[in-house]
Amino acid sequence: MEVPFTRRGARSPLLLLLFLAPILLVPHAQCASSALSGRELQGTITVTIDKEATWKDDEDDGRPPSTQSIHRKAVHQVKFNMKDARPDTAAQGMTIYPGQEVSFSASVNDSLDKQDRQGGNSGRCPGGRDPTLGATICAKGMVTMMVSTAQHVYGFTFNTLVVKTNIDEVTVPSFRVGPIPLPKDSETRLTGSQTFTLDHYHRIGIYQQVGDVKAVVSWNLEPPAPLEVVLESDAYQNWIPEGNLKDVSQPGKSLTFKATVKKRDDPNGHTDKKARITFNLDGVSMEKGVCLNYPSAGGKADYDLKFLQDQNSALDVVGPDQAKTRNQVSETSVTISSFDYGAWGNLKVTAENDDGTIPVKFQGKEDPVITVPRNDTGQHVATAWLSQFDMEGTPDSADQATAPGQGTVGDGLTLYEKYRGVAVLAGGDVVFKRLDPTKKVHFLIDDKDLVDRGRWEGTTGTLVYKLNNDLVKDRQVDFNGGYTGFGHKYAVHLELISGLADPDTDEGTIRLTRLGATLGASPKRNQLCRVYPDRIRAKIARIAKAIQQGIDDPKSEEADFMRKIGISNAEASRQLATLPARLEQLVQNLVALVAIHESTHACGVSGHGSIAIGKEEWTEDDDQGNLFCPMLNMSRAAWRRFVLYGELGGGGTLCQLCAKVFNVKD
Repeated sequence: MEVPFTRRGARSPLLLLLFLAPILLVPHAQCASSALSGRELQGTITVTIDKEATWKDDEDDGRPPSTQSIHRKAVHQVKFNMKDARPDTAAQGMTIYPGQEVSFSASVNDSLDKQDRQGGNSGRCPGGRDPTLGATICAKGMVTMMVSTAQHVYGFTFNTLVVKTNIDEVTVPSFRVGPIPLPKDSETRLTGSQTFTLDHYHRIGIYQQVGDVKAVVSWNLEPPAPLEVVLESDAYQNWIPEGNLKDVSQPGKSLTFKATVKKRDDPNGHTDKKARITFNLDGVSMEKGVCLNYPSAGGKADYDLKFLQDQNSALDVVGPDQAKTRNQVSETSVTISSFDYGAWGNLKVTAENDDGTIPVKFQGKEDPVITVPRNDTGQHVATAWLSQFDMEGTPDSADQATAPGQGTVGDGLTLYEKYRGVAVLAGGDVVFKRLDPTKKVHFLIDDKDLVDRGRWEGTTGTLVYKLNNDLVKDRQVDFNGGYTGFGHKYAVHLELISGLADPDTDEGTIRLTRLGATLGASPKRNQLCRVYPDRIRAKIARIAKAIQQGIDDPKSEEADFMRKIGISNAEASRQLATLPARLEQLVQNLVALVAIHESTHACGVSGHGSIAIGKEEWTEDDDQGNLFCPMLNMSRAAWRRFVLYGELGGGGTLCQLCAKVFNVKD
């Protein structure tokens, strides 16, 4: 091969990674062009130089010639971008692609030094710079690749190779490797070796020589492992969204995903490749407010999941539903902010580089649609929350809560609504509460805290939460609902009314003898639910007066009745004397019972026992049977024992007939 002489100052060759674009390599049935089409090839090209050199001083000073064994090995890493073909070299099926060096290293062994050396200043980049070996980036054009789709061959052309040490250097002028047949169509690896005798220039100090040198060029290029972008999130599996009760304009919780460019299907997968990555939120919920009943004025429907710029400083946040990398990156992260306790949406991630689209993988699935929060069945309630109740797979619209003995299934709140939750009162503060989907739920506006929650739950088998007028709209609790329901849940407003008369009710309808009053036998239809402590005091006073009359007149009907129930005049007199000290406690005990009693009326129970199902009327002389049910009406005997001894029934659960008609749903 005839090679032109290149002066000592010429540039060094470069080893490059190889990109073959389908538009530039025409497929052929008998060559690798179709298999390599659009692929990246990478590897090494190694040039080894061996020479027995006889040296002669430039100045004829009479010294004898000296002999040296020369061994130089230069390893180049380069890349060819097949889109960068020279426009004037594609004629006759031959295309030339300039190369760009990625890194260069060299090793030296000769008879003068008697040792091997690597690194140091053992090469020269274009422009005359002496690079540090191992991580040198050089300009294009020092190595070129030729591909002939017509001849089905390829080859390389090297410019000047310079390998120097601290005492000498070897310069080999440009030369060509090839033509080399392209491999079979199914193969994508280019590998081989060729040996040449080349002119060279060698200088040691003042000694120099021009002559032949043996050069062995070997190459091994193959496609790198295909790329993928792997998404990871430590929090995703158990993440549940939240809003912010303190400031609804601010997020309540965030979820971060890390995206890393990796070699495909490689457990380690490390690569220096980069990609442009775009994150999109799709199908995002836009529920009003942050939960079913907050804020009290009703919330604006807006994205419940957003990308925020201050949470994604490394990205460009184009809008609340899109963020992307500014440049190609090897890894990045994205943070999703939640503004609602029931927020949902889908995260979609795309990636690409100059060679096209790169698949994205999350939890082993390629190009997934990631539900946020995680829901394994395509619903919108977080599986992490459902698993706490063994309800995975339950539809969001389900209303299946039950309570022992109750004939009605459900409580008017769907599974999603219980998950999204409510703002309730606790210790005087407004706090957020997700609701147990396995239990029925009832709401009370109870400004005087008349109903003990634990007692209610034990009596009715349903949970109860306290609200105030700022947490409802006309007693409606779910006024911010929308996705699975709206306007199905109401709170009962329980009031404590002072005085004997009702301030705004016809006394013919609500008799003064009644200790409590309820109009409307369901939470939705209920118009009032009241307790009258002053009427309770008046009732106790009337009973005490009757007992005293029996004491004063042993022959009276009252005295006879007292004896029938086992209370003597002497006993009655002793107990009645303690009444003033016990009065307020009696009032409070009865207020608590009447509050439970009236609140239960507002949940469909019209009376105690068979009266609850409309079979009979009750009089004060009737035996109530189950004295533990809070719906009992106190008999004449029960009133006497209450006033004298403080005995009070109604502290148990609803009886069977009352439970059957109890209903917090409608």
